[in-house]
Amino acid sequence: STGESFFARPEIRFFATYLKDNEGDSFDNNKSNDTINYGVQIEAWW
Repeated sequence: STGESFFARPEIRFFATYLKDNEGDSFDNNKSNDTINYGVQIEAWW
């Protein structure tokens, strides 16, 4: 985007989340009771 103000710029965010299940359910076909999710979020305005 154009302009010099803070809100005129596009943003990119990286994130990671670690989840551990204490109730005995598993995330990976009964192989693991924890998981890590990660990704990227991009925002731009026109």
